[in-house]
Amino acid sequence: MFCFISRVRSVVLIAGAFLLVSCASNVSKIKNDKAATLEEDRGYLLLEVNTDVQLKKVELRGAENVNLTQADLKAGSNYILIELEAGEYYVNKVSFDTGYYNMYLKTNEDFFYFNVKPQTISYIGTLSVKFGNLFGIGSTLLVNNSSYALEFMQESFPNILNSRKIVYSGPGKDLFLENNHTPTHTPMPTVVKEEQ
Repeated sequence: MFCFISRVRSVVLIAGAFLLVSCASNVSKIKNDKAATLEEDRGYLLLEVNTDVQLKKVELRGAENVNLTQADLKAGSNYILIELEAGEYYVNKVSFDTGYYNMYLKTNEDFFYFNVKPQTISYIGTLSVKFGNLFGIGSTLLVNNSSYALEFMQESFPNILNSRKIVYSGPGKDLFLENNHTPTHTPMPTVVKEEQ
């Protein structure tokens, strides 16, 4: 009897530990352009979500398990900048509500893996989600639009951009961001040409 109780207790402890480890926290996009001091092992993740339906959740799994929530995932184009622990991640699942029932697209492919670098803005691309129809036929793609991402950061988060290096960390290679942005830590001076 004692052996049985001990085994049940062990199973309950292991299940509880698994639940604690697998829990994900909900995160919201950064709204204020403050160049904050980051902990040594943290960085920024920048992605665009472009969808033809209101999404409920985008699950990111990896060094830290987080969910992007409905408030930041409206139909249309949504740039999302969040702070995360540096490390490897992947897009696990995209959930949406059809009005009749909840649906999700599971992403198992290596194409949806990315890296968040410490003390850096890591742009991973545009997550394009197309609903399709009620039978669940749709598509999810991760597309690189780094020139638009840089333009977004210059317009919406110039202080954060000027305090950090920005790199492309999605599938494939692209040096556009690294070749077209240098952190300044202070605003660039205005150059005025003198008339002769």
